[in-house]
Amino acid sequence: MEGTTFKVYFWESEEHHKPLQELNKISTDLGVRGSSAIGNNLVLLKLRGIKLSVDLDLLLMALRRLLALPFLVLAISLPSTTTSLSPNPKPLALPVRLDANTLQHVIRLLQRTPLVPVRLVLHLGATFSWVDCERGYISSSYLPVPCGSPLCAPARSFGCTTECYARRSPACNNNTCSVLPANPFTNTMTSANLIADVLSIPSTSVTLPRFLFSCAPHTFRQGLAKLAAGTAGLGWSPVSFPSQLAQALSLPRTFAICLASNATSPGVLFVGDGPYNFLPGVELSQQNLVYTPLRKVGRTDEYYIRVTDIKIGGRAVPLNRTFLGYRPKTGRGGTRFSTVVRHTTLRRSIYKAVATAFAAALSKIRPVKAVAPFGLCYSEESLGSTRVGPGVPPVEFVLHNDSVSWVMSGSNTMVAAGDGVLCLGFVDGGEEPADATIVVGTRQLEDNLVQFDVGRARVGLSSSLLFRRTTCSNYDFGKKA
Repeated sequence: MEGTTFKVYFWESEEHHKPLQELNKISTDLGVRGSSAIGNNLVLLKLRGIKLSVDLDLLLMALRRLLALPFLVLAISLPSTTTSLSPNPKPLALPVRLDANTLQHVIRLLQRTPLVPVRLVLHLGATFSWVDCERGYISSSYLPVPCGSPLCAPARSFGCTTECYARRSPACNNNTCSVLPANPFTNTMTSANLIADVLSIPSTSVTLPRFLFSCAPHTFRQGLAKLAAGTAGLGWSPVSFPSQLAQALSLPRTFAICLASNATSPGVLFVGDGPYNFLPGVELSQQNLVYTPLRKVGRTDEYYIRVTDIKIGGRAVPLNRTFLGYRPKTGRGGTRFSTVVRHTTLRRSIYKAVATAFAAALSKIRPVKAVAPFGLCYSEESLGSTRVGPGVPPVEFVLHNDSVSWVMSGSNTMVAAGDGVLCLGFVDGGEEPADATIVVGTRQLEDNLVQFDVGRARVGLSSSLLFRRTTCSNYDFGKKA
């Protein structure tokens, strides 16, 4: 550990003087230099110049004193997790598998003490992650977040569980921050405790000693992929899964998803900025992506963008563009991304206009009987195939100005819906959708790299990687990103 710098992160609060005092004590005890920096609601404590001659038991005792502070510490960055200190930090890469039965996208992590594997379904717009703590959750390192902790507010705590009448467990603690985890597949919410526990990323040296998440009852897992214990929240929130990792590893507050279109080989979730490297020798960076501003809508942690027009085969679709915009008075409209919705959903009037224009662009090919939930289908044989999917006109979402577009080819717009039948993979969302006018589903995101640059409030879109003769399943996990 010679010359090592230990880093400790915690949320800024009126009580931040306590860890600062503790830092001074540790620095004196160890005979090393200490410093602190405050910014972006985070306090960073540094212990520099740790030498091999230092008594390791004394060092561990000092670190335990920091961890004993009530829920200020977010993470301790040890030497094995400090690769991000280089001038161009590499992103962290996690495999994401498509569940063949539910078509949900799932990551595998290690959690608790002792570590056990935990599978979580990606939930793009969620404030925080949640895990079933009711059955089989055994850990010597879990800690409840007490009422009044500065960590309650980022998780949008609605109150305090002053007394829990069941047996004490991770799911039942007195004087604990109360939050509302959501199951997006059953459209339900529940009241639960906010807790922290060890989280480790498999096949890496990355460990967070205090990863924040919510407990949930066992029955709350309904609708999730088999063996999934909860969801990984990827929303705007500073306590989302990628935000906590980025903070712990000094990475930019940026993450990217590249979802696989098959269940045999994984896609990838990146935490940190690119470039992102795929086989065979394909590098995706800012120069390869189309960027458009992210929109923060109300109190939600969902990711919205502005779509100003839709084109099919290069021609604008005649539609009422007023509905494409976000309407603050009603809280409806706009376009958001989803890892919950499978097929892109459009407001009814826009869906009808798109389907009509798509059929007109394929006027020489006769549609076949539609297969629910789709409204426009063709014989696969009649469409033929190209390197980027079935031979159909591209669907283009024009973004914040006319020169910026996200183009979807046949590999994303057409969906197999039976023996030899392909359907336009957009569905009718009804006359007055509950929230967004357009909800972009996972089928349209697969084999596209989508980068959420939260720090700069923008999203980068690659279009289909098939154009570059690769897919999201071609990331080499044997090498660093």
